[in-house]
Amino acid sequence: MSAFGPYLEHTEIDFAKLGRSGLFLVTGDTGAGKTTIFDAITFALFGKASGVNRESDMLRSSGVEPTVPTEVELIFEYDGKRYTVARNLEYLRPDKKKKDGSLTLEKAGASLTLPDLVTVSDIKPVNAKIIEILGIDRAQFSQIAMIAQGDFMKLLLTETKDRQEILRKIFRTEKYQVLQEKLKEEVRSLKKKRDLARNSLEQYIAGTVCDPKGPYVKTLEDAKNPKNPDDRMTVAEVITLVEKILESDREKQGILEGELQKLDEKKGECKARLGRYASYKQAKEALEKAKENKKREASNLASLDEAKKEAEKQKPRIEELGREIVKIETLLPRFDEVEILKGSLSELKKRIPENEKKHERDTQSLSALKKSIEASKKEQESLKNTGEDLMRLKGDFGENSRKQETLKQLGVLIKVIDEKDRTLSEQQSELKRLNKEYSSARAEYGHKHELFIAEQAGILAQTLTDGSPCPVCGSLEHPAPASPSAGAPTKKELDEINNKVEGLRQQTEEKSGECSKILGENEEKKKALAGQAKLLFQGFTLESLPGLISEESGRLEQKAGQLQRDIVSLESKKRRHDSLRDEIIPNDEIKCNEDQEALTELWGSIQSAKMLLKEKESRQETLLKGLPYPDRATAVIKMEEYETEKDNLSKAFEEAIKAFNECNDKLKGLEGSIESLSKQVEGGCAVDQEAEMDRLGEIEDETKRKDGEKNMVFSRVKINEKALENIQKRSSTVIELEKELAWKESLSKTANGDLGDKKEKIMLETYVQAAYFDRIISKANTRLMVMSGDQYELKRKLVAGDKKSQAGLDLDVVDHHRGTVRDVRSLSGGESFKAALALALGLSDEIQASAGGIRLDSMFVDEGFGSLDKDSVEQALKALSDLTEGDRLIGIISHVEQLRRIDKQIIVTKDQDGGSHIDLIV
Repeated sequence: MSAFGPYLEHTEIDFAKLGRSGLFLVTGDTGAGKTTIFDAITFALFGKASGVNRESDMLRSSGVEPTVPTEVELIFEYDGKRYTVARNLEYLRPDKKKKDGSLTLEKAGASLTLPDLVTVSDIKPVNAKIIEILGIDRAQFSQIAMIAQGDFMKLLLTETKDRQEILRKIFRTEKYQVLQEKLKEEVRSLKKKRDLARNSLEQYIAGTVCDPKGPYVKTLEDAKNPKNPDDRMTVAEVITLVEKILESDREKQGILEGELQKLDEKKGECKARLGRYASYKQAKEALEKAKENKKREASNLASLDEAKKEAEKQKPRIEELGREIVKIETLLPRFDEVEILKGSLSELKKRIPENEKKHERDTQSLSALKKSIEASKKEQESLKNTGEDLMRLKGDFGENSRKQETLKQLGVLIKVIDEKDRTLSEQQSELKRLNKEYSSARAEYGHKHELFIAEQAGILAQTLTDGSPCPVCGSLEHPAPASPSAGAPTKKELDEINNKVEGLRQQTEEKSGECSKILGENEEKKKALAGQAKLLFQGFTLESLPGLISEESGRLEQKAGQLQRDIVSLESKKRRHDSLRDEIIPNDEIKCNEDQEALTELWGSIQSAKMLLKEKESRQETLLKGLPYPDRATAVIKMEEYETEKDNLSKAFEEAIKAFNECNDKLKGLEGSIESLSKQVEGGCAVDQEAEMDRLGEIEDETKRKDGEKNMVFSRVKINEKALENIQKRSSTVIELEKELAWKESLSKTANGDLGDKKEKIMLETYVQAAYFDRIISKANTRLMVMSGDQYELKRKLVAGDKKSQAGLDLDVVDHHRGTVRDVRSLSGGESFKAALALALGLSDEIQASAGGIRLDSMFVDEGFGSLDKDSVEQALKALSDLTEGDRLIGIISHVEQLRRIDKQIIVTKDQDGGSHIDLIV
């Protein structure tokens, strides 16, 4: 790891030293970065941390230099094959192409080296390949490889509703929840359709009508407005009733049509007689009127003949007006050309002076541009050496920066040496103390040893008798036997003192070795410091170096500032030189040539315009000669006057001819009518008009009454036919909807656990989750029985506490010692931890099995041991130790003191600079 979380510097963890199986402890200061180790492994594999609250952009160490990348490299084995995966976070780093200290974005990257040494690059291909190799994604890996006690406490102690959410995320059972909601929605939709269909059916029943004096009035009223909803007429009964009403009305309709037909025949006979009388009377009146009209039209024909002759006299004038109109029309194009010339001449007279002024302005601008080009060339010449000067200054700046970096490294090395000196002084003081304790302990042991020996001689002397041999020297005489010593130690006390001496000796030797090691390392660093300092300073001592470095750093800093300012100034001048050379002067010269060409072209245009002006003035003068009118408008007015006069004369002539011909035709028509009408009135008419009119009135009154009755019957038939058609159509729809609703509502209630108060409320998704949960519980109980000393076993509740609540995922615990079953939430804190840990391990096993039987040979257990007593810790460790059989390595992340007896440890320690470092104990 590098710049990853609290690990500021390059940090390596060699898990191979921990072996291929067994337990190891990850311990250290709170917040030092114990769980970050697992985050780094997860990030290396999947590009994200293990926890949902730790995003990737939160993993970069704060306070590290921009030059330090956030990188993680993981070497791992899977299925006997070795892989190397490396990733880096996106971060800002110094731009190597720029020397001004600006930063550029280093994008996130990833690479994976396969067992055949082929390398996969880029994030997406690496992510896909890792999932292909392991057979699981990041979420599954985190659930299998990291047992986070707090998360599984929630799974253990929560209610069915909340446990559904947890298992839904783990086993992705959302599809069953979606199915449940879709079934509910389908049932709601069907109910709406059914109710709508019923409503429409009721409205058609309400729309049926019948003869208010007929036999079905009361029956139809009951069908429309039943007194009791339960007594509502069935659809079949309604259909039968409407059919009977229709049958009755159709029969009555036939009778009325027969009666109306007879009345219509009588009315026809009466009208025929009246028609004959009306024809006679009309012919007689028409004959008298035709005779009067003939006299009047004969008089009009004479006067119209005189008007026709008068109109024919105007023909010569009409022809003369036509010739004058043609003359004017031939002159109009000449007037149009004169108007066009006037506009063109006006435009030329305006444009020529404007172009002459523009020619004068452009001439002045061209002269100014030529002077500007000369000035730019002189400025370019004065700046021609700026590039060489800039390269020289940048070289000086780079050399100055290298010296500054060397001084910075010397300062860091001095701090390291000073720290080592302080450490050495502390260790030497500790060595003196240990030497003193060791000397004192040795002196005490010597004194006690002498007392012990003397005591043994005194004890032996008490057993001597004259004439008996001494067991030490064999003498038969014992002139001066030893006496027992006061205050002599026992053998046990003497051994304890000896052990203390031996321990102090080992500590002294170890401390002496540490001091020698620190002293040797520091001497090497001082030699390296002196070697580097000789490159910068002459005649220095190690004590004077800090001052020399500070003084030289200040001088170099000032020099760097001045060089930077000079470089900025020269860069500006060089940019100006390059801009003059590459852009300003070439562009100005191009513009100068273009302006010169445009000026020449403008002068030619002015001369051409003047020549064209003279030509157009001459043409205008020629056109104006010989025109009888001063302008086109006057000519047009005169032509319109001629056209009006011609039209009026022509119209009067045509109207006189038309009127004469029409009157003559009308007179001839009247003569034919008089002859025809005279023949019609010969012989008279014998019909009594008054009697026939009375008879016709009586027939029409009877017809109206019968026709009104027929319309009412017809209207009822049409209304009832339409109502019957709609009722029959809607009735089949309602029946089909109710059939579909019956089975879908039953299915929805089953899937949503809503089968009534007497049955358990288990939803489909919960049922599926319960199957997973049973397998998890089965695997968890193999561990819980070990950790609880065969006392506790988890059991899923099959019945909810009340029939109104959702059931299926609640947990009980079986207490085999007491022979009871109780709610899992009644467990104590330590017991809950064991159950949660067992549940987490069971879940890990189940996920591995459901992911195709994959197996991870390494896993972590994070915290939770602090709530356990001594015996419970032993039981939990035994259960975890059993898991390590068969090449499985399990890390426990904890700071519980009792776990320190685990031989293999990764110790994480906070440093003073805010970072952390790792020590591996195996």
